[in-house]
Amino acid sequence: MSTAGDASKDRFAARTSSRRGWRWGIVLLAAAGLSITGYFSIQVFGRVSGEEFSPHTFQRRFFFYYEVPSLQFQITPIYRSERTNLLEEQLVSEGLVGSDDSSEPRWDLVWAQQGARSLDFGDANILCAYLDTRDANDHLRWRDWTDKNPELAKVLWATVDRLAKDQLYLMVPDVFALADGVTDAAELERAIADTLGNRYELLARTQIELGNQRSAIQLAKQGLFFAKDHRSLRELAESNLDQASDQD
Repeated sequence: MSTAGDASKDRFAARTSSRRGWRWGIVLLAAAGLSITGYFSIQVFGRVSGEEFSPHTFQRRFFFYYEVPSLQFQITPIYRSERTNLLEEQLVSEGLVGSDDSSEPRWDLVWAQQGARSLDFGDANILCAYLDTRDANDHLRWRDWTDKNPELAKVLWATVDRLAKDQLYLMVPDVFALADGVTDAAELERAIADTLGNRYELLARTQIELGNQRSAIQLAKQGLFFAKDHRSLRELAESNLDQASDQD
């Protein structure tokens, strides 16, 4: 037989249970809200995407992954897909570029973007901009040029291939400008030797002024690949060896 006291206890227990239910409901709603906010934050601000170029294979690939925006903590694998264009495929198939036996080809950044931020460009973007250039008919301009100028193309692409492998993309515009203004392969070779010889010499001398003797020697040797008769480069490549050894 229930008493008035028992009934009062039952009513108190019911009110307590109801309050606990409301509290758990609020907690669950808050957790769901935070989860949804976090999900959309990661989708909008945590996506990292970009493009890479390999000078060893003349291939390009797109990549993306997700990270926690504020912590820059990666939470997904890196997904990649190929983005090599028709010109790059043609250059490789014809043996004009990409002849490298490297087991692990280097990948240089073309561009990258995190969330809604502006794009960040790598030096490889300089070359890829030329590879992607289209004419008024929406044709790849340098693919058509390569088809029409096979002898010039051998000189141009061998030079571009070497510059890319040396990570000296900054010199690429000079080479394309030279190729666009000549009709004879021997003339293009001479123009490239003169222009790049002077560019490499300037870079090498800059490294010497900064006290980086080994870098200067390396640049001078790289420059001799294009300008083997460049006297100043040869002198730089040979005369600083003792100084470089002293600094190591």
